[in-house]
Amino acid sequence: MSSSEAVDTLLPSQRSLLERLRYLTEYGDHLILLHGDAGMGKTTLAQSLLEQCEEFNQAYVASGAGEDPAAIRERLVRQLDAEVVFDPLEPLPDTLERLLPRQPQRMMLVVDDGENLADTLLAELLGLVMDNEALAGRVVLVLCCRPALLQRLLEALPEDAQARLLPVEISPLALRERHKLYQALVAREGQRHFINQEAVDRQLAQSDGSPKAVVALVEALAPSAALSAFNKLTPLHRRGIAVVAGLVVLMMLWLWLDPGPASDVELVEQRIPVALPALEPEPEAQPEPQLALAGEWPPTQVEPTEKAQNEAEAMAQASEASAADEPQELTPAETMVTEADVALVSVDLEDAPAVEEVSSQPVSTPEAEPVDTAAYEPEPEPLPLAEQPLMERPDSSYVLQLAVFSYPNLIPGFLESHGLTEGITVYRIDRQPLPWYVLVMGGYDSRTAAQQAMSDLPDNLAKLSPYIKSMAAVQKELSEQQQLAEILNQDR
Repeated sequence: MSSSEAVDTLLPSQRSLLERLRYLTEYGDHLILLHGDAGMGKTTLAQSLLEQCEEFNQAYVASGAGEDPAAIRERLVRQLDAEVVFDPLEPLPDTLERLLPRQPQRMMLVVDDGENLADTLLAELLGLVMDNEALAGRVVLVLCCRPALLQRLLEALPEDAQARLLPVEISPLALRERHKLYQALVAREGQRHFINQEAVDRQLAQSDGSPKAVVALVEALAPSAALSAFNKLTPLHRRGIAVVAGLVVLMMLWLWLDPGPASDVELVEQRIPVALPALEPEPEAQPEPQLALAGEWPPTQVEPTEKAQNEAEAMAQASEASAADEPQELTPAETMVTEADVALVSVDLEDAPAVEEVSSQPVSTPEAEPVDTAAYEPEPEPLPLAEQPLMERPDSSYVLQLAVFSYPNLIPGFLESHGLTEGITVYRIDRQPLPWYVLVMGGYDSRTAAQQAMSDLPDNLAKLSPYIKSMAAVQKELSEQQQLAEILNQDR
């Protein structure tokens, strides 16, 4: 199987993790600790990594419980050089130092089930990448182990030695990937299981997310031995068995549906008296009342009040006064009252405020002068540092590097599985045989701010072991900044 075929058989999260392991192999002075619970796929990832790293001189060994360290040393060295003469009891770093002149290629050692190693051999493997100038950069060591071994190393090693460890955790599969793996395993069987799909979905959701649990579920739901034997028959034998089974079914149906000889059965009509409740007579309908006029109302006489009489007399006197042809002469007393009233009215008019005369002509209002709005437009605010193009950022700023991919179609699945939607920038590094696509996050003015941001990362991003990268280093290796939207659209 070629390296590209090996990548295609993995799930999206496993392909992303394999790309990260491939990138970490460029740092030869580190110990890559691929850790996870049993059944999480550590062996599958380690073997896929070896298939992709064909330029290395490779050696793979799975340590057994209580296995002799000398036997493990011999298995490792024989895979690197089958003709070398060495002592299996000799420490492994001394043997590899003698192999260097005969090995022009870099060496990759993959040790599976590292929790079974003896302490002496584990110390020798750590010595390959720590304080060994002769082997510096020449040996890549990948140790697959349980989380307990990683915890023990972090507690026992000093801080400077811990800096040489690169832990890589294998997280449980997402529910969508569990379904995808289940369907791939069923399709590989060449048949479909006649089971309740809702029960399968429920069991997949309740599993621990390991590929081993999905494989165990497929094996538990596998068809019986009789059905497997039937599937192995030739098509001719299957047709014969189907014809015989059909004839048997038809015969059983005929026997079940045949009523047998008809028997004379006399039907006796039997009448059973049933007492019905007596019905009460309906009440007679009452005639609707007829409405008719009672007749004219008797006239009523209203006696005039004293006020009405006074008003009537005043009206009569007014009519008599208007009927007079000649005006009557006023008495001296009445004349004095009238002149006093006129004088009083004149005084009131003089005291009243004068009313200004309203001009009928329209009032002209000055036209408003046009305002130059361009002079008052605010200057656009600068973009945040995390949204600026990489080449325009100051070289004194920093970013957090999360992952590196050789295949850009793996980036959307990685972002979705880790819940990354904002603050992500992708740039390309031209190299051989394949370019690298580097994912960086954020933008920070100082290294202290970047360290604070890294300490505030959620657990799913902290497990990626991101590291702080200066913008000067990014701009030096950057070939082209990629548009994240275009990469996401390519995956659809």
